[in-house]
Amino acid sequence: MGVDEIMRRVKSDLLLGRLELGELGFTEASISDDIPLLDERGLGLDSVDALDLVVGAELLFQVKFGEISRDRIARICTTVRDFSEHVHRLRAGDTA
Repeated sequence: MGVDEIMRRVKSDLLLGRLELGELGFTEASISDDIPLLDERGLGLDSVDALDLVVGAELLFQVKFGEISRDRIARICTTVRDFSEHVHRLRAGDTA
């Protein structure tokens, strides 16, 4: 599975599905690949939402993020693209 497909699934299955951002008026088309995840100028996810996103990605993509800290979440959850690229690297066996 390529990064583009992972980004599509992050948007549809995790952000709109698991985190229910559709109820806030977001659609798959309105969530750009480079929208900030944690920033209020973007999706404005809080730390609980970000952790739920990580757990959801582990289940959906059969990957393990390893130990999760606040700093690591901030590094991983910058944009939809960055998060999806991280998932892609984990699927390829890169645990960094």
